[in-house]
Amino acid sequence: MRVPGYVTAFTAIMAASAMPTSVSAGEIALTLKAQELTLVGEFAGYVDNVYVLITSTGTIYVPADLAICAGEGCIDPANPGQASG
Repeated sequence: MRVPGYVTAFTAIMAASAMPTSVSAGEIALTLKAQELTLVGEFAGYVDNVYVLITSTGTIYVPADLAICAGEGCIDPANPGQASG
């Protein structure tokens, strides 16, 4: 299976900001399904099926279909009007 270039680049860039820690209020943890990599940061929004996460290294945009979300700010991709966390 060929991995799209954007996924490979995203994984390499985001590895520096991955912090497997517990989630507190206002934070979400996004675990990339294929890479078992967890990104933790402040939930900044959900636009066009993409989570917007603010981390110590900057703003990260993660497609919802590539990640599993944990935390109170999580959005259910099947029903974006409701929180799932």
